[in-house]
Amino acid sequence: MAHAKHTDSVSGPWTNMSSLYCGQMDSALKAADPMLRAVGRVQLEWMHLGMQRGRAWASLPAELSRCKSPVDLAAMQMRFLQAMGLNYAEATYRIWHAAAALSMTPPLDGRGASRDVIEVRGEADHGEPRTRDRQAA
Repeated sequence: MAHAKHTDSVSGPWTNMSSLYCGQMDSALKAADPMLRAVGRVQLEWMHLGMQRGRAWASLPAELSRCKSPVDLAAMQMRFLQAMGLNYAEATYRIWHAAAALSMTPPLDGRGASRDVIEVRGEADHGEPRTRDRQAA
């Protein structure tokens, strides 16, 4: 029986494979972190809008019971519709900005995106002057 080295792990080669696999998953999740945060923020804003409108609908029967005349009913409906318009306008603004963060995620390498540039040099840029004896191939 061969003597095990003190550097070998107890579970053998499976530990190395597991750490390699989990390391790749970790780096993939770290790269996707800005996108996941932006998606989470969009979802949070949608949930906030839903809770605001749900709260308004839940309070509607209590407000309706306090109405004593058709004028009170019309005023309550107007307040409800104005609050609804304000909630939707604010939520649309916040959702739009949260969704815009999805399109502005930084590149993975941390630098700006490289651009494909075609450079056209003039005669002064060549270093050696062109002579009449040289011809194109």
